Amino acid sequence: MSTNPELVAALEGALANFDLKARFDNMLKSLIEVLPQDTFTTRSPNFSRRTHVVSAMLAYDNVLRDLAVEAGIDLTAFDNIIGQVQQLLLTECAKAPPGLKVVRTLQQIVEGRQ
Repeated sequence: MSTNPELVAALEGALANFDLKARFDNMLKSLIEVLPQDTFTTRSPNFSRRTHVVSAMLAYDNVLRDLAVEAGIDLTAFDNIIGQVQQLLLTECAKAPPGLKVVRTLQQIVEGRQ
């Protein structure tokens, strides 16, 4: 049996996780469950928060952003990185999952034999 070049092309470069949208949705659900456990009431106020929590707060809260600017913290690089990652998410989630390419190729093979 020979190798099907269309199938090989469809599988090349396929990500281990085929559905990035589902992965990111699951990540958001996970954050929703974890974030309430990262409050100042559940541990010492002088204990540093996790990086992803601080990033989310800094991206979300104008009061924290204003305080950071007043403290001399330049948020330009942070905002640029967030914007670039937003664009990456939009680009990656707009692509068809690699697994879908496999399904389409297999459908074409089956239809071609009928």
